[in-house]
Amino acid sequence: MSESPTRGYAVQVNEEADGSWTVAVPDLPGALAAAAGPAEALAEVGDAIDAWIAAARADGVTVPLPRPRRTSSADASSCASRGASIEPRRSERPARA
Repeated sequence: MSESPTRGYAVQVNEEADGSWTVAVPDLPGALAAAAGPAEALAEVGDAIDAWIAAARADGVTVPLPRPRRTSSADASSCASRGASIEPRRSERPARA
């Protein structure tokens, strides 16, 4: 079994106004992945988490442990198969017609 791309951290999955998708890690401010689709962004977030942790350790910053995760919304089913839990975030963009 492979390691979860989220490394145990809860993530926020968002579709942006331009149609791209982002995955943010609230416990690690600035850890963010972006891609054309949610699955691709989720697959990339592990690299962002690893880079954030490496930079924090190099700077002597304490790396926060993952908080308890919660899962909700339709995104949960697509992310669950990839070993991720999400924290939903309301999009800033207008709803599609």
